[in-house]
Amino acid sequence: MIYVTRTILIAVCLAVLAVPLLIAQDNRSDALFSVLVGGKMGFINKAGKLVIKPQFEYANEFSEGLAGFMDPDAIDKYPFSKSGYVNTKGEIVIKAKFDSAYDFSDGRALVKNADTYSFIDKAGRVVIKLGEFHDARSFSEGVAAIRMLPNFWFIDVNGKKVISEQPGIAKDFSEGLACVYKHTDAGLKGGYIDKTGDMVIAPKYDDCYDFSEGLARVEIGNKFGYIDRSGKVVIEPKFNSAYEFSEGLARVSEGDFFGYIDKAGKTVIEQKYDVVTGDFSEGLAPVCLKSKCGYITKSGEIAIKLQFDQAYEFKKGLAPVHTSTAIGYIDKTGKYVWKPSR
Repeated sequence: MIYVTRTILIAVCLAVLAVPLLIAQDNRSDALFSVLVGGKMGFINKAGKLVIKPQFEYANEFSEGLAGFMDPDAIDKYPFSKSGYVNTKGEIVIKAKFDSAYDFSDGRALVKNADTYSFIDKAGRVVIKLGEFHDARSFSEGVAAIRMLPNFWFIDVNGKKVISEQPGIAKDFSEGLACVYKHTDAGLKGGYIDKTGDMVIAPKYDDCYDFSEGLARVEIGNKFGYIDRSGKVVIEPKFNSAYEFSEGLARVSEGDFFGYIDKAGKTVIEQKYDVVTGDFSEGLAPVCLKSKCGYITKSGEIAIKLQFDQAYEFKKGLAPVHTSTAIGYIDKTGKYVWKPSR
């Protein structure tokens, strides 16, 4: 997830109560969760204990043990705010000196100052510096996409070019393949390359997305369906909206309501929910009906009654929920471990 900075800071701060303040620290039991108290952000643990005092104008989720934060004086300095990184003890380990700072992945974090992107390590050292006006994406599966129109290429964590420069636009690798957009006789179309840079699924889709659990959603003629890693269509494009598979199910909509399908394309949970604000995670999915939100099981049973104004995915045993203009965290019984605060 991209850490939000600079020109959109004020919009974020004004709208922060409408955004899920997620989560947590990789796959460890000492996961931390962001909370907003008195207009400042800090972090609690799974038990609901405040472990990093509220002090940041904005803080991103933890990734590989570090979380990007916004300089506490960001509003006063707008639009010249700076971003840095804090560790799980609340210690600022990389000073706020970047215009933009992104999550760590593969031991590297993408940062930007003025018109130049760089990658830093966890000590804050610049280990890969890109040219001015180059665009970049964070590392995924050990490689990162670099772009300078009209071309893209991929580098490894040492900055070595591992997929040569070629025309087009590239997304991240997922399950060994990356969606790329190429100019064709039919216009700009998406297909997939492997890690050698070979086009293994021809560019013929209006849009293409990450692979998840062996399938990727693609768009053809304003309808969404799913393909496998060979490019075979396994679920015909017929949905107005569709999302990635998670825990064997994907949320989809053919009209005004959302439900879930399995990997055979069979409807397993009826399309009857007004809004679905997340995928299945830890056995539950957030759903909303008639302006109230709760959680369902994979059989479609209500596990936590629809009572919140907004609800989001469970991560590490907790889920953020909104009541009116406040945000809290619940456990899987629906009990608050952190009561709504603002």
